[in-house]
Amino acid sequence: MKKFGCMLLSLLLVLTLFSGCAAEKMGMDIAYTTGAMMEESYKEEALYRATEVGTPSETAKEPDASVADNRKLIRTLSLHAETENYDEFLSWVENQVRLCGGYIETMEANTRYTSSSRYANLTIRVPAAKLDEFAGLVGEESNIVYRSESSKDITTTYVDTQVRRDALNTEYTRLLELLEQAKSLNEILEIESRLTDVRYELQRIESQLRTYDNLVDYATITLNISEVEVYTPVVVEEVGFWADLGEGFVESLEGTWEVIKTVFRFVVLALPYLLLAAIVPATVFLVLHFRNKKKR
Repeated sequence: MKKFGCMLLSLLLVLTLFSGCAAEKMGMDIAYTTGAMMEESYKEEALYRATEVGTPSETAKEPDASVADNRKLIRTLSLHAETENYDEFLSWVENQVRLCGGYIETMEANTRYTSSSRYANLTIRVPAAKLDEFAGLVGEESNIVYRSESSKDITTTYVDTQVRRDALNTEYTRLLELLEQAKSLNEILEIESRLTDVRYELQRIESQLRTYDNLVDYATITLNISEVEVYTPVVVEEVGFWADLGEGFVESLEGTWEVIKTVFRFVVLALPYLLLAAIVPATVFLVLHFRNKKKR
C-alpha cells in the first residue's frame, strides 16, 4: 500500500512538472510568433517602400509623373482686401463660398459704424481645386493690398502613415487567427491585450489620415476685409518733387479734416456730460452768491 502511495505521489509530481514546462513553452511560442509576425510586417513595410515609393536616389533624380500628380499638398492663402461697400461685399463673400462648395470656419466681423472703418476677419475653407478661381473673384470685387500663398508637401508623411496602418491591419488579422487557436487562458489574455493596443493605434492613425485628407482637399484662406473711402494704390508710380509735395499737402489736409471730424464728434457725444458737469458748480456759485448778497 505504501509503495502504491509513493508511486501515485511520484506520478503527480511528474505531471505537475510537465504542465509547468508545457505552459512555459507555450508562452515562448506566443512570444516567438508575435516577434516573427512583427518582423514580417516590417519586412513588408520595407518592401512597400522599395517598390511603391522608390529609393531616395531614384526619387531625387526624376519623380514619376503619377507620383507628382498624387502629391499631398496643404495650400494656404492670406488676403487683405479693401472695399467701399462693406455690407454688400461681405454678403458676396459668404455667397461665393457656398457656390464654391466651401464653408466659413471662423468669422469676426464689426458691422457697426464707429470712428474707425468697419472690418472683418474670416477663415475660409474651399476645395483646393477652386482656390485660384476664388482668389481671382475676390480680386475682381475688391482691392487686394496684400497676398501671401504657401504650399506644404506632406506626401512622404502621408505614405508613411498609410504603411503603418496597413502593417497594423495585417497584425490585427493574424492576432485574431491566433486567438481562435489559443487553448490556455494565459495565451488568450496576452493576445487580447495586444489586440487592444493594435486597435487603439489603428483608430489614432485613421483619425490622422482623415485630418490629412481634409487639409489637402480643402485649402485654407485667411481673408481680412477693411472698409475704406478711397482704395489704397497698389502700384506706386514715381512722381516728381512738386507732385510729391502736392500729394503730401493734400494728404495732410485730409488728415486734418479727419481730426476735426473726430473732435467734433467727441464734443457732440460728450455734450450731455459737459452740461451735467457744468450744472453742479453753477448751482454752488449761485447759492454762495445769494448767501453773500443776503448777508450784505
